[in-house]
Amino acid sequence: MNRTLIALCTAGLLALGGCDLYFGEPEENYSDSWCDASGCYECDEWSCWQTSGGDGGGNGWGPCTTNFDCAAGCYCDAASASCYEAGFCENDRDCWDGFLCDSRSSCVPPESLVEGCTSDSECGANEFCDEFVGACIVSWGCPNDGNCGDAMNCDDRATCVPIGCSDNAGCAQGCYCNLPSGNCVETAFCERDADCEFMGMECDEEYLTCVPPVVETGCATDADCLSGQTCCDGECKDGRPVDPTLDCSYDGECGGGDCVGGACHSPCATDSDCGTGDVCVAGVCQVDATPTVECVFSSDCDGGTCINGTCHTSCAADTDCTDAADCCDEGVCRPDRSPVAECALNADCAGGEECVDGQCRLDCEQSADCSACVDGPVCVSGYCEEGAE
Repeated sequence: MNRTLIALCTAGLLALGGCDLYFGEPEENYSDSWCDASGCYECDEWSCWQTSGGDGGGNGWGPCTTNFDCAAGCYCDAASASCYEAGFCENDRDCWDGFLCDSRSSCVPPESLVEGCTSDSECGANEFCDEFVGACIVSWGCPNDGNCGDAMNCDDRATCVPIGCSDNAGCAQGCYCNLPSGNCVETAFCERDADCEFMGMECDEEYLTCVPPVVETGCATDADCLSGQTCCDGECKDGRPVDPTLDCSYDGECGGGDCVGGACHSPCATDSDCGTGDVCVAGVCQVDATPTVECVFSSDCDGGTCINGTCHTSCAADTDCTDAADCCDEGVCRPDRSPVAECALNADCAGGEECVDGQCRLDCEQSADCSACVDGPVCVSGYCEEGAE
């Protein structure tokens, strides 16, 4: 184990919210030595390393009872009650087989992620609930927000709790913002990329903080991609063509919604009326142009697919989709864009309209006959619809 990571695993510091730092502000030519119940250590201006204790092989510092007793990049082994290094991560794919990426951006065995709290009220004094993994995390008391530091507030229990982050500027120096969890994750100070290589990270020289490397071709939402592309599993991909057997040609085929580019966008009153990833805009469901990022990679979605920063569940049939406005589209629950049948027989239609291909259509001889027709003002092949004459 790299000697700096030994210090990280031994530190056992809070890796959420504003987060305490592993090391203080670096002082040139600093050196020190000290001992505690876990062993003895030597330190320089950047890190500490163990000189006695542990198993002698760079593993097993503690004691610990949960992963949060260990520093980021490490997990708690229940059998030995010791912290072990497993590495940093942004998603499950960064961890070795069988390990998962937790809210501390740390690879951990799945059995260490146990169900626990769901709200701060279930935790003790000077603790808060990390709902991402269901654990009560030790914090500190406070009289007001000023005592809590960056990315934390003083709650009504007089306890400092994290308020989340949306970018690195919302975290203390030495920490970066993990977007999927919304937590500030502690790493280390740095001046150059070489200082972060042991963690597989690079140096953000503006904040002097080790951060995950930027993938130049990656994306978090559709806004990061070219027009016509969508962000899927962290990559910009060309939009799928509309199935010509299911597309619409005019608004009347969309049950009160709009036909856009051959796809039906359903009518709505609120966002809850729309399918996964859609929002209600001017009474019609549309793809969210500024989504709250809940995922970047599909591995963030517990078996689902990450599209435009939103997790879409997997499916084998429409009945597998919990959102009533979704349908099963090639194994993924997505908003149903197919036309809506209005009728089966002429008797199902009103006002003298005829049932044509499941839609109530007004027949015509010329466009003047369509001036008040909701299907469109143009007479095409004997029926009113939108389009050029």
